[in-house]
Amino acid sequence: MILPYSLKTRFLRALLVFLISPFLLLSCQRQTEAPAPSVLRHLTVYSPHPSDMTDFVVKEFRQRTGIVVTVVSGGTGELLERLQRDAKGPNEDPTPGADVLWGGGVESLDTDRDLFEPYVSSEDSAIPGIFKDPQHRWTGFSVIPMTIIYNSRLVSSSQAPQSWSDLVRPLFRGRLAFADPVKSGSAYTALVTILRAESVQRSPTISPIGSAEAWSFIDQLALALGKKTLDQSEGVYRGVAAGEYFARISFETAALTLIKGGSDIALVYPKEGTSALPDGV
Repeated sequence: MILPYSLKTRFLRALLVFLISPFLLLSCQRQTEAPAPSVLRHLTVYSPHPSDMTDFVVKEFRQRTGIVVTVVSGGTGELLERLQRDAKGPNEDPTPGADVLWGGGVESLDTDRDLFEPYVSSEDSAIPGIFKDPQHRWTGFSVIPMTIIYNSRLVSSSQAPQSWSDLVRPLFRGRLAFADPVKSGSAYTALVTILRAESVQRSPTISPIGSAEAWSFIDQLALALGKKTLDQSEGVYRGVAAGEYFARISFETAALTLIKGGSDIALVYPKEGTSALPDGV
């Protein structure tokens, strides 16, 4: 969903509908039967979210339910690959298979929807239909706009990027941080967002796979990156805050967290438009 710049102030606030409940939300298909709520004392959660976020929720969840939670962190792509291995049966990985996948753009979750069991939340009626899967394979946890962030100590306001196309300016060549979209769900979402936004700008009709002009821009962006990507998004955020990079494409929430913490970070909503996609459970 591409939103025009004029609508940026109407981005939906995070839904925060992750349910503090003593039962299984989702499970890998290799489990034939979920434990009854009365006997379930442990959950394994795969999550691409930063630890400061997961730790807060997990702590309160345990206080309310007494259930111990083990969080396995990684990029969305990596975690989906683990779920695929888990679904095939026992393997040599000592980490237990996931009961819940918490996080990841729903466009990524839809690709592997057969890995998940249907689950209908007790709060289902309060969640708009566009933020949940019709077959209940995932439920929206939050809606996160995609933005550009830059280090305001290294990049002046007059030099600041105002559009996706600004990212290929010489100023940012070799100084633009980007995670590997194969491993990072947020990087994948960013790539699709740019492709879609540039297609809308450059072509009167939009192909499902983007216009030729938009793909040409993606090639330019790859050159600006020096064809180098980082493994996970969290390192990219901190790299911009620390001054290792001038700019990056970022979820709004991560940027606001850095700004609130006092980092030299500024936030831009690109003028071509951006996306606001659900982050799913």
